[in-house]
Amino acid sequence: MGVQINGDTGNISATKADYSGNVTIGGTLTYEDVTNVDSIGIITARNGIEVGASPGVGASISVDGNAIFSGITTAATLKATTGIVTTLTATTGIVTSLITNTARATTGIVTTLTATTGIVTTLTTNTLTANSTTKVGSGVTLSPDGDVFATGVCTATSFSGSGANLTGISAGVLAMNLRLDGTRANYAEEVDGNNFTDARNLSGLSITMTPTNATTIFLITGNIYVTHSPSFMGKGYVTTQIAGGDEQMIAGNGDSSHRATFPISDGDAGTGWTGTGKTFTLFYDHNTTSAVTFRVRVATSNPSYYIFYNRDENNATDDNDGCSMISSFMVQEIDSSIFTGTDHNNIYRGT
Repeated sequence: MGVQINGDTGNISATKADYSGNVTIGGTLTYEDVTNVDSIGIITARNGIEVGASPGVGASISVDGNAIFSGITTAATLKATTGIVTTLTATTGIVTSLITNTARATTGIVTTLTATTGIVTTLTTNTLTANSTTKVGSGVTLSPDGDVFATGVCTATSFSGSGANLTGISAGVLAMNLRLDGTRANYAEEVDGNNFTDARNLSGLSITMTPTNATTIFLITGNIYVTHSPSFMGKGYVTTQIAGGDEQMIAGNGDSSHRATFPISDGDAGTGWTGTGKTFTLFYDHNTTSAVTFRVRVATSNPSYYIFYNRDENNATDDNDGCSMISSFMVQEIDSSIFTGTDHNNIYRGT
């Protein structure tokens, strides 16, 4: 044993000393060659702790609770007194990689991840919860009420929901309306020249639709079963009428004095009656947001010769000659972006 002192004061120089009581030092205690400090109790440093020789201190713990590290900090758990970590900040880049099972805001874990030149370059987490808006650059914003705003392209293997409020998406067929009519009837309405409104309106086929917007296109198709004497011309008309406007026909304009959409019989073709389904495909670029009514009208050029609708001229019901026919009329609203155009010549749309 080198030196043993009990209660004395003054300078002490010794190669080794053992103390059985308390030692109080008013000045600075310097350890030149100590490699380890081993304590089974509490170490109290009133002015903080510094690791490393000044001015190159690598880590320090201040008396007000701040811990400052110039290198990498590794910890199994990083917590704050009221919710774990409120701010992770570094002066030159802060956090380059953050891996956590749960990253939350306000009531959870991290409220602010910030660096002066980029903050967090990699964030890996099983659960990321933010009570306010989350932004990804300037291109994507996630709101706390579930809205997603993206300025670029959204790619997904599937989308679910009604999609009723989606805008700017080419949907192809936007709406469709179909009428089927099996009424058996005969009509004697006569049209002279272009007075198509005198023709019989097949009311069971009428359709009214309100366009989604003014730039869509209506695709019109039908199969109308009619019979008429071949000695005189029977005529069929497809018409449109925008609410508050005049009824207009869609017809050929080769003979501007006798327009029609489709023929019902071949005039001057001889004796006998002809009956068949008259089919047509038309389009209508309406340029309106008002309701549009579509009609099918039929007429004869001689009131002595009827137009027979969904029946033959004898209205036969027997096994040999009878048949119950059905006529159909359909209007589809088409997104104009998928409509590549039509080649139409000498077509008339008007009154």
